[in-house]
Formats: sequence, C-alpha cells, structure tokens
Amino acid sequence: MELSAFVRTIASVLTGLGAVLIVHRIKQNSRQFRRDFEDELTREYRELTKEMPVEMLLDESKPLTESELNLLYNYVDLTNEQVWLRREGRVSRETWLNWRDGIRSNFRRENFRRGWAVIYWRTGEGTFEDLATFFERDSPGDPYDPYQTA
Repeated sequence: MELSAFVRTIASVLTGLGAVLIVHRIKQNSRQFRRDFEDELTREYRELTKEMPVEMLLDESKPLTESELNLLYNYVDLTNEQVWLRREGRVSRETWLNWRDGIRSNFRRENFRRGWAVIYWRTGEGTFEDLATFFERDSPGDPYDPYQTA
C-alpha cells in the first residue's frame, strides 16, 4: 500500500471515530439537559408544596380557604404540565413514574380531590385536559406513546 492510500485510510478512520465521539457527546449533553430540566420541575414542586399548609398535606379534611385553593391551583397547573411533558416524550420514563406516584399519592387526599373538583369546574373543560385525561383513565402507567398519531 502506498503512503498516500495509507494516509487516506487513517484519515477516514479518524473521521469516523470523530463522528462517533461527536454523536456520543451530543447524547450525553441531551441526557444532562433532560435531567436538569426534570430537576428544575421537581424543585418547583418542592417550593410549591412548602407554601401549602401542613394540614392540607396531612389530609386533615376541612373546607379549603381561597388562599389554599390558589396554592392548589398552582399545583394542578404544574401537575397538568408534568402529564403533558411526559405525553410529549420530554421527560424520562423513570422521572415520569416518580411524578405519577406523587400525583396519585397527593390526589388520594380529600383536600386535593375536592380542590381539583372546584378548580376543574371553575376553569371549565379544556384548561387542564391532560390531567383530566390522566384521572379519567385511572392514572395510566405512562401517557407517552411514541406511535401515537396526531
């Protein structure tokens, strides 16, 4: 093999390796971006629940005040976004399963169920449809269907 052919072969191999490394790095960056995005929404959830009265979180059933209903509205809005994000495939399955379990746990509380009924009635159909669908389907395992047609 002559030297120029050898150099071209080595250059081709190095170019291929470079492309593989670039693809690998892009995938790593994408996973990190997704993790950061998911962590930010988890932080938002924690900040929101910190504002809720402990009685509300402990399910000490009592009529909700307007202030508590406002906090619950923000929680419902965040939860609806979480379901939508998973339906769109923008969060990982692992994160979704964690969020789903949290949503189920919170909405087992009487205060959350009553608040949800009031919020959904006041806002009307179409406002929190992803969350409504989640409940109508008995909180399905995973709203993400990569083969869905839209």
